[in-house]
Amino acid sequence: VQMMTYRSDDFAVFAGTDSLIYWNLLAGGDGAVAATANAVPHVVMTIWSAFHAGDHATARAAQEKLRPLRDAFALGTMPSVLKKAADLLNVPVGPCRAPVAPLDEATVHKLEGLLAVYRD
Repeated sequence: VQMMTYRSDDFAVFAGTDSLIYWNLLAGGDGAVAATANAVPHVVMTIWSAFHAGDHATARAAQEKLRPLRDAFALGTMPSVLKKAADLLNVPVGPCRAPVAPLDEATVHKLEGLLAVYRD
């Protein structure tokens, strides 16, 4: 919010935390650098589109829908969790490169449970 005072035609303010996309827009921000958009781009775009259409209820609901994926980030090292989540949601991005290890089978199972909300 403090950065909004610097916003101008040549300085945009973006949320760097996916959990703050809606709140950044509400405060006058310009958008977000959203890691979650790699796995669930439709959810992130719903926040943007609904907000700019004046549909704050839908924008907030979409913001909340990011929570399970954001919570999943704690299951492992980034980007291993995000890449596996994208893969499980049919967005093939390939495996992580060394030294980042892939998720173990038990963690993948937990991740699948968290991602169930995105399978309509």
